[in-house]
Amino acid sequence: MQALATAWFVRRREGAEAARVAVEAMRACSDPMEALRTYQNWATGSMERIAADVLALQSQALALLPTLAGGTAFAGWAPAAGDTVQPGAQPGAKPARAREPAAPRSEAA
Repeated sequence: MQALATAWFVRRREGAEAARVAVEAMRACSDPMEALRTYQNWATGSMERIAADVLALQSQALALLPTLAGGTAFAGWAPAAGDTVQPGAQPGAKPARAREPAAPRSEAA
């Protein structure tokens, strides 16, 4: 988790520095198209940093999944949509399907 946070802060510092450099470069531009290209380069770098954040978070979440799922990922099973993991279930045991809510009853007069 420490590595995830450290890398996130590094990307934030890079982003702040890139924004500062981009603003200075745009202030010095005499051509609006040059300023637009400078902004576009900054925005591209920003999106790349956001993508790196998402990828790092996804990797961390996948690394934590076996612990959070009670070891079921090691048993070759992962929860499907609609499955619920019961507290205290044995690792590797397939949980029960989530029940659909009952249809509302109408009262006859």
